[in-house]
Amino acid sequence: MNIHFENRNKFTVCGYQTETNAENNDHDLGQLFARHENELREDSENLYGVMWYTDESHQRYFYLLGVETDKRQEDMTCVEVPAGYFAVATVPKGMTGVEAWTEFFFKELPASGYLPDENHGIYFELFNETGDYELWTPVKSAENYEVIKTRLSPCGLHCGNCFAFSEGRICQSSKDLKDNLGNFHVYAERFVNLLNEPLFLKYSDFKEMLNYFSSGICKGCRKENCVLFKNCNVRKCSENKQVDFCFQCPEFPCNRSGFDEHLQKRWILANTKMKELGVEAYYDEIKDKPRY
Repeated sequence: MNIHFENRNKFTVCGYQTETNAENNDHDLGQLFARHENELREDSENLYGVMWYTDESHQRYFYLLGVETDKRQEDMTCVEVPAGYFAVATVPKGMTGVEAWTEFFFKELPASGYLPDENHGIYFELFNETGDYELWTPVKSAENYEVIKTRLSPCGLHCGNCFAFSEGRICQSSKDLKDNLGNFHVYAERFVNLLNEPLFLKYSDFKEMLNYFSSGICKGCRKENCVLFKNCNVRKCSENKQVDFCFQCPEFPCNRSGFDEHLQKRWILANTKMKELGVEAYYDEIKDKPRY
């Protein structure tokens, strides 16, 4: 089984669905294909089998057989597949769907250094006109995703570039500047006369601010309640909902964040973009940008 990895933007699949489980998979999907495959292939050479679990035990799942389309079909069920980073496996001839997914999930994928991204929630099969097909599952790096979570808060704001974050760039840069300045306060008053620059009289105010930025008053939103926004409810809510980010919750966006109007807009924008791009791609896009 050959595996490669791809980024994919969100897309919509419309078609016909059934609910099944591993035991009845071959029978139920055989009937689904017999009823609708020919009809669907009139519109597209490629067919999609989109899957998502219907219970927390992951025993039952919906399977939607359909085609990618920009227009929602009134007589069909449509599902949006979110953007993400996917592992893609080409299924060998003669292997059943259950056999293929089992080998993919429990043998090939763990050996690759990636884990299924269960928060994404959508898996799919892609069938071409020759009958060959691929398995697509959203993945996250076992290491990188956890690192990103230490920098991105559940609300989507970048803790790593927050002035209050003890492990952030502002705190570290302030410490470095403070160390490099050394005992500059001793010389600041002299430079008033030497350079004819009264601005140096304000050095004590600058030093006080620099000391504050160097203190790192927050350990990050995943380790303690937000120290900047006292009314923020996101951390507790994300823990209760068992999601890493708000966009992964089916109730997003909601009115329970506790944010003011300005922050509410930033929160919705950040999570909407994460949903479109995927967490890793979103982080790569914003990680080097100033937060303010």
